[in-house]
Amino acid sequence: MKHPYENLPDRAFWRSGVVFTDRETWPDLYVPSTLLAQDAEVALFGSEFARAFGQTLQERGGHVVYSERLSTPRQMRELIEDSFLEAVHPALFAERDGCFFDLLRSEMTHDGAETLRAAVEMRRAHLSRMADQFHRCETLILSLCQTEGMIDPETGRSFGATGDLLPATAKHHRFSAKEVASDLRRIHKMLRANNPHLRLILMVDPVPITETRSGAHVLSANTRAKATLRAAVGELAMERGSVDYFPAYEMVTTWAADVDAFEDDLSTVHPAMMEAVVSMFCEAHVGGSEK
Repeated sequence: MKHPYENLPDRAFWRSGVVFTDRETWPDLYVPSTLLAQDAEVALFGSEFARAFGQTLQERGGHVVYSERLSTPRQMRELIEDSFLEAVHPALFAERDGCFFDLLRSEMTHDGAETLRAAVEMRRAHLSRMADQFHRCETLILSLCQTEGMIDPETGRSFGATGDLLPATAKHHRFSAKEVASDLRRIHKMLRANNPHLRLILMVDPVPITETRSGAHVLSANTRAKATLRAAVGELAMERGSVDYFPAYEMVTTWAADVDAFEDDLSTVHPAMMEAVVSMFCEAHVGGSEK
């Protein structure tokens, strides 16, 4: 009987895949299921890391058509659902200093609307843009960073806004691995039903969470969050042929890397590392080979 690990590629072994490999470019760390056309439209959703990734990709000639900040998979799921249903929730807006703000968005791209009606119309226009992006983009990259969020107890919706905009009734919630996996399956199902040719690429944000309401030390809470997300995206990538997992998390956080991972604040990815991450992505999708 042959040894079960006989004749496997170098990437399958720690010695050849880690110890004696190029720990800057990491050959064969990422082998996508499908190559991307050089002019393929890419939409990015996720954290600040996703935005920085998109900017670097754009500088290298990638065609990034949209980028939006999101924290949890649940926020992405609800955004897609609202976009396809054209659903706006007037109760989920907040007034501050005479202006109205959308509580479901993670970033404030304006100074607020003068009336609730105007704020609702801004939300409606945003959902229309999202529906168009989901329908026509060829590749969607979703970078997952957090498993903690604030929930509206009446509607069950995930707030995107933070700070003093949140109502006093907002409840803290830690998403379980089961919830994250369920949200990701729903996200993939909705996207593919609307756009059968869309490819989904998942990442786990290597940037640590900066705060926690879990009661645990932030170092332990960060490990739990990243482990939960990594397990869930791994399951989906194994189940669905139109889903790839891009190992930015592994590349940035491994102690074996030959490139500095973070700047002095230990939370901002070093530009050299970001360049290495995007280089690996581009090489795999344009110059590399498929699985």
